[in-house]
Amino acid sequence: MVTSEVIGMKNKFREMRGDLTQKQMVKIINKELEASGFSGITTATWSRWETGANEPSKAMYKWLSNFFGVSIAYLKGITGTQMSFEQLAHEYDLLLADYHELSLIHYADLEKIETLKGQLNYYREKK
Repeated sequence: MVTSEVIGMKNKFREMRGDLTQKQMVKIINKELEASGFSGITTATWSRWETGANEPSKAMYKWLSNFFGVSIAYLKGITGTQMSFEQLAHEYDLLLADYHELSLIHYADLEKIETLKGQLNYYREKK
């Protein structure tokens, strides 16, 4: 019996391949795998991953997620987001830093506005 996780995985592996043929994809992966000290895969293995007949080992999932820059959950079809937790956390930290910076700028602008309002009121009263 094929689980929904494996069915979802079929779509993600195919999606990761893009316009490349399976043979082209495997050639690229094998070059990187061998440079990392791992054994290569066959086109038949990749095909079985795409169809959901088999799935990679945990170590291979981890390697593939790093290779494609997506989360393991995304590869498995569990989630629609491509970012890993670490990537999401980093993005959150950047957004939070931007928010704080903008908040400080906004506060500084409010102080300038208040100063200008005070000056304007002073000149109005003088007239």
